[in-house]
Amino acid sequence: MVLSFDELLSLCKTRNLKMTPQRQWVLECLHAATEPLTAYELLDVYRKAHGSGEAMTVYRALAYLEKMHIIHKIHSQNKYKLCDLDHTDSGVQLFLCTRCHNTQEIHSSGLQAILNKTAQANGFQIEQSMLELSGICKECRSDV
Repeated sequence: MVLSFDELLSLCKTRNLKMTPQRQWVLECLHAATEPLTAYELLDVYRKAHGSGEAMTVYRALAYLEKMHIIHKIHSQNKYKLCDLDHTDSGVQLFLCTRCHNTQEIHSSGLQAILNKTAQANGFQIEQSMLELSGICKECRSDV
């Protein structure tokens, strides 16, 4: 479920997040984007709108929003996207379509439980879990 921008801001307020103008701007850009964006793509949009901007400002906003579970970093692509679901847990799985670049977020508690059990059996404690699975989405498969 994709939240409207007002719902997204309301969610941030409910979670007592500190929303600076830069963080709100990053959220606005990611909300309007049709696909995940890199930090430098966000910076280019910012510079076009405001004339100038610093990469560190964008990176700080992204880091904060990711830490607060509002956005996800897609590590394999070095891109960012809004969370599709309202969650505060760290167990996230992303399906990444290699054809249309669509991303779908899921939260499989069963899969996370298996990962936690395996980690515990090996003396490891998971602090954050982000699993990226690349493949072909239903829409692209139906085009074949």
